[in-house]
Amino acid sequence: MLKIRHKMKRPQELNLPNPDELEWVDFKMIHWHSGVLGALHSKMMLIDGKTLIMGSKNLDGDTSMEYMYVLEGAVVSSMRADFQDIWGDPIPALPILVTDYKDGDFPVVVVSRSAGADITADEIHSPQNQAWLKSMDVATKAVYIQTPNFCERAIAHKVLETVKRGIEVTIVTSIRQQDFNEAVGRTSMGSNSGTMEDLFADLKNHPKTLGKLKWCWYIGIRSGPSPNPTQAEWSHVKSMVVDDEFAIIGSGNQDPQTWFHSRENNLLMDNPDVAKRIKKELLRPQQSLKWCYTGKPGEKRLK
Repeated sequence: MLKIRHKMKRPQELNLPNPDELEWVDFKMIHWHSGVLGALHSKMMLIDGKTLIMGSKNLDGDTSMEYMYVLEGAVVSSMRADFQDIWGDPIPALPILVTDYKDGDFPVVVVSRSAGADITADEIHSPQNQAWLKSMDVATKAVYIQTPNFCERAIAHKVLETVKRGIEVTIVTSIRQQDFNEAVGRTSMGSNSGTMEDLFADLKNHPKTLGKLKWCWYIGIRSGPSPNPTQAEWSHVKSMVVDDEFAIIGSGNQDPQTWFHSRENNLLMDNPDVAKRIKKELLRPQQSLKWCYTGKPGEKRLK
């Protein structure tokens, strides 16, 4: 079994400044070195223990669709504690921050999962995985999912359950995104395209579900409308919006790596106004929903 190891690296190995070049900054770095599976996939920045920035963006040059959120309040303390657990060593203490309830505040639940390098792992009872599954269980109208990869077996089965209850499920994902890598996991249904084929093949035996599942390849806003998704244009967003009542955002993809191996951080935001705004802002730079496949007879599949 692989063991997760945290390793200090010299800044120059990562093309970063030396600490003595940063006169007013106490600069330290830990590099997660844990093989392929037990990766650190979380993306967050904490500032003065008061502000949290988190979402889908890595510190790299990829040009996919991304999102980040800025939050304040009690959730920042929770994420700082999570960061300390990731860091593994003591971090500077901060004064206790007392925040009174204000108009505009709303409940936020941290739903994360720790890293695990066991290649046989298939345990679904992490806070992250249960948040996704239980959120779909309580859906009464519609679920919107946007993820670069959709191929994990448990969430695919949950989509089928949800659609068969008469709930509309919309999935926005990326065409031909890491197809070979995603097919490797033991709980993977294969590529995004393969998962789509399997879902609609199952739903053929349930005619009352026709049109309830909408599978949409990510297509950004361009100079003119185009129904052709391309591998070069893809979405790295990870989100779930349920009934326009609450939303889950963070670093987690709908693939075996996220479900069973990587260190992930996500937030469940329980506020209808916030949920609606998140979905509105995610849809604004894309035209994916114009070209969704729903399994209706004679309907064209984009490839």
